Amino acid sequence: MTHERDIERILGHWLADGPTEVPDRVMDVVADRIARQPQRPAWRLDWRNANMHTSLRAAAVLAAVVVLAVGAVYLRGPGSGSNIGGPGATPTPSPTVAPTPGPSVRSLSPLAFRPVTRLEIPDGWVVPVDDPRSFTVAPPAGSPEDGGSIGVMTAPFVSFSDSDCEGQAPAGVGTSIGEVVAALAGDPRLVTTPAQAVTVGDRTGQVLDVQVASDWTGTCSWSGGTPAVIVLSATDTGPAVGLGGTERARFIFLDVEGSVVSINIGTSDASKFDAFVAQARPIVESVRFTP
Repeated sequence: MTHERDIERILGHWLADGPTEVPDRVMDVVADRIARQPQRPAWRLDWRNANMHTSLRAAAVLAAVVVLAVGAVYLRGPGSGSNIGGPGATPTPSPTVAPTPGPSVRSLSPLAFRPVTRLEIPDGWVVPVDDPRSFTVAPPAGSPEDGGSIGVMTAPFVSFSDSDCEGQAPAGVGTSIGEVVAALAGDPRLVTTPAQAVTVGDRTGQVLDVQVASDWTGTCSWSGGTPAVIVLSATDTGPAVGLGGTERARFIFLDVEGSVVSINIGTSDASKFDAFVAQARPIVESVRFTP
């Protein structure tokens, strides 16, 4: 049996049992209530097809009059909008935009490193190094960012006692950011970009990119015969930051209560350097120091 015949049978049953005429007073009340009916209907027709048949619309109007007259019958359904006085417009679905999930991060405070540091890293990243003078965060092995790292050192540039590497980090270069940057820029083993001012949180400093000079021939035990340089070291036995071949690194030097703290961004794959620096930016921007 069709929906239309079901509804006609129900309406016919109502009309057969009820009065065939409605007093004028009731009609006036009904007309007044319809005119003042709020936009959100008190009842809704439970029909999936909003395009109602003409005869069915007429029966629905009459049924509405009967329902309002007796004042006790409510039909509710999932349809939206009122169908009183005519067919309800087919609702136009509102476009829905799936929310873009933000990156999942976690707050980190290295245990041994000083000054006290707090930063936010993506879930899955690890802390390979955490000692009083340096710490490092790195993406998980096998990820697209694998091979990159962000290291932090306090008071870098001490002599590095690695006899297998011809080029060691310079010693005694001073304790100011200007002296540290000048030591790198003046090192014949390196090529540097012009230093620029930078701010991380409430700390100010300078930033520059560094790579091995094309005419440098010195090697390190870990460079596989490729020209390489120890650029920074935290103690005379390491850990240290080295560059080999075409690798580049970005060094940010900040003043933390009169001491130089470096943030080093680099990757073992030179072709991924720019992309990794972009990915590292929000991590670096989240770094905060508490002496």
